[in-house]
Amino acid sequence: MPSDYRILNVFTTQEDLFSGNAVAVFTDASGLDEETMRQTARQLGCECSFITGKDADGNPTVRFYQPEGASGFAGSASMATAQVVRDMHGGEGDITLVGKKQRIQVIDSGDHWTMLGRTSVIEPIHTEKRFLAGLVGRKMPAIVDPTVKVTFTRSTIVLQLATAEDVHDALIDARLLHQYAMLLHVEPQIYVWAFREDGDVESRMFYGPLGGVLEVAATASGAGRLGEVLVSRDVRDQTYRVYQGREIERPSMILLDIDDAGQVSLGGYVKEVARGAMAI
Repeated sequence: MPSDYRILNVFTTQEDLFSGNAVAVFTDASGLDEETMRQTARQLGCECSFITGKDADGNPTVRFYQPEGASGFAGSASMATAQVVRDMHGGEGDITLVGKKQRIQVIDSGDHWTMLGRTSVIEPIHTEKRFLAGLVGRKMPAIVDPTVKVTFTRSTIVLQLATAEDVHDALIDARLLHQYAMLLHVEPQIYVWAFREDGDVESRMFYGPLGGVLEVAATASGAGRLGEVLVSRDVRDQTYRVYQGREIERPSMILLDIDDAGQVSLGGYVKEVARGAMAI
């Protein structure tokens, strides 16, 4: 039976339709089992959101899958789903999605969507700069202290570099990434970032499935961890544009806001690019 879906790009730059993270949203997945959802995400090779029905309050129930398997918190998929729900049913205001283990609020910010960041545990990483420089393929002066491990659900190395060009030129050593992940008790993933000359942020996110390294075009979880790091440095009442993905020809932009109380929020523009049906 054909299952309708829409493809949307999330965290797009406003001037480029083919930017940001691609997400496929299946508008009626009530008849699909979890294994079919997993295989569908692998077939499409992108994040997928499956709207499976509604809860007792009328909120959409959803399941999120990446090509590697099921995922929990998914900023891109949540915003894409909110856009589809709004387009299908109209209305205004925020949208609540009901996942397998959590309720996800997606805030209607007019021309874009926003989600609140999550409080993280931040721990310093005590290691020599030369090891970190080797990990990212840069010289030691490019490494800015302190390097930290930021954890919510999963732990990620968050590494500040001296310049945006250092971020652009970073070259991750897959072997070292997996070795450090074991030594530091973190997931094999690293978020590198630097302040740009205009005061905004240049960033890249890498993770290591099956012993390799992949790069992500846009990641709300990475930008959220950066926000928590800045809060720990007493940054308040600031808004940044976080740029990511140009090295893999998928430029993206995340709106990172830190309010007076230190609450982090993440915003992004969403654009629908295609519709179709799969015989599943």
